Amino acid sequence: MDQCPHAYSPDDPVDDVSAWTEAMWLAAAALSEARSDFAGASAAYHAALRLDPIGGEALLGLARVAARTMNHDAAIEWSRRAHHAHPGDLGCALQLASHLEAARQLDEALAVLGELPAEETRVREALGTCLVLQGRLDEGMHRLRHAVEEAPESCQVRTSHAIGLWRCHERRAALRELERARALDPHDLRTRFVLAHLHLELGDYLKGYADREAIDAMYPPGIRARRWHGEPVDGKTLLLYDQHGIGDTLQMVRYAEVCAQLGARVILKLRPALLPLLQGVRGVDEWHAMDDALPAFDYQARLLDLPAVLRNTPETIPNSVPYLVPCAQRVRRVVQALAGIPKPWIGVAWRGNPQQKDGLIRSCSVADLEPLARSGFSLINLQLDATPAELERLGAHGLPDLDRDGAFLDSAALIAACDAVVTVDTAIAHLAGALAARVYLLLPYWGDWRWQADRPDTPWYPGMRLFRQARPHDWRSAIASTVDALHHSHYHHRKETS
Repeated sequence: MDQCPHAYSPDDPVDDVSAWTEAMWLAAAALSEARSDFAGASAAYHAALRLDPIGGEALLGLARVAARTMNHDAAIEWSRRAHHAHPGDLGCALQLASHLEAARQLDEALAVLGELPAEETRVREALGTCLVLQGRLDEGMHRLRHAVEEAPESCQVRTSHAIGLWRCHERRAALRELERARALDPHDLRTRFVLAHLHLELGDYLKGYADREAIDAMYPPGIRARRWHGEPVDGKTLLLYDQHGIGDTLQMVRYAEVCAQLGARVILKLRPALLPLLQGVRGVDEWHAMDDALPAFDYQARLLDLPAVLRNTPETIPNSVPYLVPCAQRVRRVVQALAGIPKPWIGVAWRGNPQQKDGLIRSCSVADLEPLARSGFSLINLQLDATPAELERLGAHGLPDLDRDGAFLDSAALIAACDAVVTVDTAIAHLAGALAARVYLLLPYWGDWRWQADRPDTPWYPGMRLFRQARPHDWRSAIASTVDALHHSHYHHRKETS
């Protein structure tokens, strides 16, 4: 369903038949959206919009679909159009504010919310959420508590309150609130998804992975046929495929060897750029690019689902490193290119994917990293999109054509040549961990579930140390602790080798 059945112009009058046809397209779009068929939903919403170019339901539907496919700019633009077309509609304004929050454009989100009636419970809830994201924890939680008092039977409000508690690091209180919310509406997938991820962050992987329906609703699997749920695979062909971020793939590709040890013939299906880097992964019998035709298989699983399929806990994660190997020829080229730069070399990356809302939280600036620049170590650039001004401010050295092909082969070689890596939570962290590098990972106040709560280390990578923000958006203590740890490690290393 990709086009309207009649040729309409936006200037055509909307008669009774047209109105009925618009309703049909909106119903089809809602059904596709509920099934996570985002291409079908987008096509149907566009068809409805051709019949009514200012239709709020179609505009907001397109905004939701864009957000679900991580296109935050498009989500904001569609919801902005809906808000401008229907300035008095509370739902349009709240959805615009929500998409601005997701893109971490918090000042504008607060400006939109500031024009709405403050006594409305939904407005109070949205303001509380936005203020917490800004780091104004007390103000935000005051509004969220007030919203719960006004609507104690609302699953949505209690879930937002629980997320606020979680962001304030009151995790056990958040867990209790999420259980209350789930009791109010056991079918609410947002509540169940948040609850699953809180269990994961608390290290209870079995509970966290138990609600596959909620996780699949947020992240629909790309292949549904013959999904692997842990059945015996000895003598079977198992297709493992990449559906999430590059960092997720680099982290979870370790499971190919585990599956091979279970007797499976393992096929790995990846984005094309990663194929050269991952050709050396142990246990893989066959490699395919994501755009290749599906090969024959008995079972299939997404890479990120494998800890759940194998019922891993933090104690049973396969964490033998390295499981990636850099190209020796590239390592020699890197060492030659950086010859003459004083040791030790510290690889550094400071920015995540700006298209991901968590990427914005995880990123720091070169200004934040200035204590590292003044540490006396030689900084080696691992930031693929670094600007000349950023490199000059850090005094960082590197390759001018670093991984222009997106294959991470140069990055792997640089990491192998470095004495340590300091990075935010991005693909470089997983690449360095998989190469068994010494990694100092800078984590935001609201870290990803896989790093768990309050741990200084991680079972995923034995050579990695974690340094967390003490307050939201404030990197000073984490970076100061990282510099101290680097000096301490370098001092002991010199004593051991002298």
